[in-house]
Amino acid sequence: MKLVLLCLIAALLLPAASFAQDVQAIIDEAIKAGKSEVTIPPGQYQLPVKPRRPQLHLKGVKNLKIIADGVTVISGSLDQVLKLDDCQNVEIVGLTIDINPLPFTQGTIIAKDDGNLWMDIKLDEGYPKAEAMKGRRGIIYDATTRLVKPGVWSRFGMTVEPKDDGVVRVSWPNPMVDTAAVGDLMTISLPTLTPHGLFLERSSDCTIRNVTLLAATTFGYFEVHGGGNQYIGCQIKPGPPPAGATAPRLLSTMADGFHSKHTTRGPRVEDCTFDSMGDDGIAINGQFMLVIKADGNTLTVSPQRDMPFSVGDRVHGVDKNGVPTGDVKITAITPVDQAAAPDAKAIQEKHHPDLRLAETFFKNVYELTLDAPLMLTEGDLLASPDRNGSNFIVRNNTIKNTRARGILVKASYGIIENNTVEHSSLGGIVLCPETRFWHEADYSRDVTVRGNVLRDIGIGAPNGGAIQAGAITVTAE
Repeated sequence: MKLVLLCLIAALLLPAASFAQDVQAIIDEAIKAGKSEVTIPPGQYQLPVKPRRPQLHLKGVKNLKIIADGVTVISGSLDQVLKLDDCQNVEIVGLTIDINPLPFTQGTIIAKDDGNLWMDIKLDEGYPKAEAMKGRRGIIYDATTRLVKPGVWSRFGMTVEPKDDGVVRVSWPNPMVDTAAVGDLMTISLPTLTPHGLFLERSSDCTIRNVTLLAATTFGYFEVHGGGNQYIGCQIKPGPPPAGATAPRLLSTMADGFHSKHTTRGPRVEDCTFDSMGDDGIAINGQFMLVIKADGNTLTVSPQRDMPFSVGDRVHGVDKNGVPTGDVKITAITPVDQAAAPDAKAIQEKHHPDLRLAETFFKNVYELTLDAPLMLTEGDLLASPDRNGSNFIVRNNTIKNTRARGILVKASYGIIENNTVEHSSLGGIVLCPETRFWHEADYSRDVTVRGNVLRDIGIGAPNGGAIQAGAITVTAE
């Protein structure tokens, strides 16, 4: 009996679980043994830090169900937490993901410049310190409701300067006039490493079920390429206060809650609740490609990053007036030698000077052979209806307290049904290609929007030039 009691006391004194190499090892051993199902023992697992890498990584895995009910993994790094890389028919059930230290800090506005160029923020006890840095984003919240404050602009490109006693001064180059006031709350983004909470790359027919994200460095759930993935009963919400803190977290994901890009079959997002995101709640899109020149059935193009299209895909152009062409098919894709390639970056700067993050884009050039010519010229754009998440389902979700839009769709042949969107700074449900700032494609075709509930939509600062102003908006730039 004494031995049993001693063992029980020792077990209670141990952490809930050991390091997350145990989680990775459990999964890896199941894969090696050819199992179709594996259960992770319930508990809290601290992930060992793997700099600039996914903290948990499944590569090339097929036909595996991972049951993680009652399992919380905590990343000690501002890197990607979990990646499914070239996986098929993988199901993850019940997992909770958190990050410590957080990728943001927060506090109270204690002073404000009369010229609307800076504020002083007293950081909440227990939240990360903010070192001197530039290019940060600030979101302002009402101190009573702790929701994004109506009538405010988000501050982008802020400079952060630490002062004494846990106070930082945040400033920006041009005056910003809105409802922000002393006593309001603010979150401040911090530098992160490799982004996203749960990332599916080139993965197909996977299911993410009842998974909860408490923090994410950029997007919460992100899928790129692949397709036919399902996200059922998932949650995004702010996690508990950090150790030593009393103020609740204001923010969950640093950017979009859910983001789908370049998929051949759109996602099914159903029965999910996404709360307190730093950008859009749900976004589904492809990418516009920059046209360098057109010569008969040959089109010279430059993608932002890698080539998202494949032989057999349909493509169409969008000219500088925003008018799309008809569809043709790609019959061949040929990389252009960099030494002989046109200067795609110069063409982008000439025709699309407002494109965000463009300094990192357009490093590769390709020739596309088409089954029919497209009447396009330098600076026009190219999109593929086969690579933008078409045939999606967004149903029975709740999306609330977003800094941007609730649901932003640029895909086709889908349904947006019986969702609740509330307290979004911009439009509630938006169908709109973005050709100016992000080059996100495409024009939506044959999308059904029905049975949705929208409350407190477009609460941000009034903007007379906004084209996505409606609770439900169907438009184009």
